[in-house]
Amino acid sequence: MRGSMVADDFRDYMLSFLFLPYLSDNYEAAAQKELGSDYPKEDVDTQLQLVMIKEDIKAAKDNHNEFLKELGLNPLP
Repeated sequence: MRGSMVADDFRDYMLSFLFLPYLSDNYEAAAQKELGSDYPKEDVDTQLQLVMIKEDIKAAKDNHNEFLKELGLNPLP
């Protein structure tokens, strides 16, 4: 933030950031409670996609570390 800010505006700005995690933490539970059996169940394919993404990231990191090794640089942790 640049420039001066009135204390009341800053308070409102910061309170919104404090309230946001509460909303995101409780949103799914409230939606499940409200929708009951109509709430969409988690798709197994989503879990598979996450595993595949993690494997892709590991492969990319390994390739990058090989490149860094060829240059004589330290690999990524």
